[in-house]
Amino acid sequence: MLCSFLIPTRHRVNGLFAAIQSMHTSADPSNFDVHIRIDDDDSQTLSERDALAALYPNVHPIIGPRHSGYRSVGQFIAELAANSSAQWVSMLDDDVTLEGHRWDLKLASLPLSGIIAVPEFYTLGKSRYPSGSCKASAYLTGWFAPRTSLPHPIASPVDRWIYSTMIKQRSWSVATLQGVTYNHQRHPSASLHDSSHH
Repeated sequence: MLCSFLIPTRHRVNGLFAAIQSMHTSADPSNFDVHIRIDDDDSQTLSERDALAALYPNVHPIIGPRHSGYRSVGQFIAELAANSSAQWVSMLDDDVTLEGHRWDLKLASLPLSGIIAVPEFYTLGKSRYPSGSCKASAYLTGWFAPRTSLPHPIASPVDRWIYSTMIKQRSWSVATLQGVTYNHQRHPSASLHDSSHH
């Protein structure tokens, strides 16, 4: 398996379906799988597990306690990554679509050491940011990391922690997946201070 997407999700069923569909539209589904982490008190998402399985056989849900919500996302990502056997892992939010032609082929061409990959473009709502915009000075948006290189434990916020650990401490390089867009349709509830959502 080339890549596993790791998605902690809560109360965003429509966004979750859109995120998973976007991966299937932009790549060969035999090259990736999707591991989603559902809170055990999230009845809305739990009720859609069968529908997800029927539409997308490569989706693997796990269920667990909510812990501290957003502040536990690093823990959830580590939990999901431990269930993967893919060469690469990528964290995707449940209000994001991954767009572009055959990101999987671009990812497969990269070495499995010394490189973190990111999409070329970042879109937030109606704003589209230029080439290279997923790499900022303190974080990486839509990162892809070689699974066996992912350190544990993983801290939150994960995008800043990945940058600090892999780029600053290890001096790894960032590769851009040309023509690929991380399209963030930020949910109105999304906030670092909102404990009701991841």
